[in-house]
Amino acid sequence: YLSDNGSAFTSREYQAHLQQFAQISRFAGVGAHHHNGIAERSIQTVMSIARTMLLHAAIHWTDIADAKLWPLAVKHAVFLHNHMPNPTTGLSPHDLFSQSRWPHSKFQDCHVWGCPVYVLDKTMQDGKKLPRWKPRSSRHAYMGLSENHASSVPLVLNLDTGAITPQYHVV
Repeated sequence: YLSDNGSAFTSREYQAHLQQFAQISRFAGVGAHHHNGIAERSIQTVMSIARTMLLHAAIHWTDIADAKLWPLAVKHAVFLHNHMPNPTTGLSPHDLFSQSRWPHSKFQDCHVWGCPVYVLDKTMQDGKKLPRWKPRSSRHAYMGLSENHASSVPLVLNLDTGAITPQYHVV
């Protein structure tokens, strides 16, 4: 393990755990977080992707551009980073970790973060009819995929209420 010199990594319990499982711990230099190159580079990449997504949304749709959405942008950036295949090997970090291939066809369920999406009216989702001139959908903003539902269920931001909910009937 490569860590900082924090009390969690210098405690007796942690040292005993390392000895029990024959593991080695090293400390990075003070202020030298770059010593842990792979993790720091991944964090930098994810933050760059999230920042770019927020800026893209701010340029193209200023109504939804809000710094409060930063955690959702980071969450979606992590998802993309973990599932995007390496151009040379064709494997993603998720593939390597799970030792199974994530189908690339599932990228079709992803959209540009912060883009407008249209959600079918609840009445029509339930199989009922709407009056002729009533709108059949409402405009929301795409906030990534839901972790708690099927991989085709996105999270959407309701522009009227500010609620972020998973929705299935989305175009």
